[in-house]
Amino acid sequence: MKISILSIIFLAVLLVTHAGNAQENPKADTLSTRVSKNSNIKSENHHVEIVDGKCTVFEIQVARGGDPRIDAQITYGLIFEVSSGQTTFEMNHWAEINAYLEISRCRCINRGYNPITNGYIKGHQQENGNWEIEASVIAKGKDNGEDIPFKFKGIVSDH
Repeated sequence: MKISILSIIFLAVLLVTHAGNAQENPKADTLSTRVSKNSNIKSENHHVEIVDGKCTVFEIQVARGGDPRIDAQITYGLIFEVSSGQTTFEMNHWAEINAYLEISRCRCINRGYNPITNGYIKGHQQENGNWEIEASVIAKGKDNGEDIPFKFKGIVSDH
């Protein structure tokens, strides 16, 4: 009886220690990107779809790691379009632009496509065809109306 009680206590201490270490080492952010040429963003009732069109659509997704014990993550996806043929762009007039911050892979409020309402997205195409993009935007939460900030600075492959 004493051995089984000591075993249970040891196991409990081991689990608590492991859980504490897991909290200290969350997963790193994961980045994925896609560039769709001859496309457009079609939006209807908080749903966004990429369809055939005359623009270039950029999708930049960042999966932010959560508690590794339960693999909790949230993915933020910046989706926007620019006119085909452009090699440089800067956007900041949001009433005229199709741009959204998608929140997914979570059990959370504002899940889905939230319209960008403030900030900027700018970029230029490098000689090798890749895009250097910088974004600092705020989306309006579709469920609660609160501001959702998103920042990105990096290279997006055009291949």
